[in-house]
Amino acid sequence: MSVSEDSTQEETVYEEQSSSVRTPYVRSETNPQVEGVLIVAEGGDNGDVKADIIDAVQALFGIEAHKIKIMKYGGD
Repeated sequence: MSVSEDSTQEETVYEEQSSSVRTPYVRSETNPQVEGVLIVAEGGDNGDVKADIIDAVQALFGIEAHKIKIMKYGGD
């Protein structure tokens, strides 16, 4: 499932010319869609930890579990 909602903000900006004429134009910003998530965490090899992280990522980004990869942090 890909996120179908685009996060877009629009605002009207006016350019003022020397003759006091205001010319509007729309500037918009579109945030990228999340395609997948990789998380490296201590306890990333623990099934309960993985399940909690996957639940949190799904709630935040609205993506399917198969697009979430949890890996164990290898540092000591």
